[in-house]
Amino acid sequence: MPSLPPVITEAHSISPTRIHVEWQPVSRDHAHGIVLGYNIQFREHKARAPTSYTYVQSDKLSVELRGLQPFTEYCIKVSAYTRKGDGEPGSCHLALTDETGKFNSDV
Repeated sequence: MPSLPPVITEAHSISPTRIHVEWQPVSRDHAHGIVLGYNIQFREHKARAPTSYTYVQSDKLSVELRGLQPFTEYCIKVSAYTRKGDGEPGSCHLALTDETGKFNSDV
């Protein structure tokens, strides 16, 4: 299982209910096997809401989180996994969704 987490390089709102997240892969020296995919954990930053999870394959280095609350700050973490298990997630990366408004057709 990986000994270091992927590093989030970008996390920004693309609408009131979506955030785009990108990360760098775990280096081969720290993968300790073949990385099969990534586990993206996210939750409202100040709320006690449960953490949600999204998994993507190893050939993906980005994801679009959907169904989020407008004008809400989210804590996002990414971990990599191999056949031996999940590595530790990285530190919390904060991203704020957009406000709703008459020009947004996403909500």
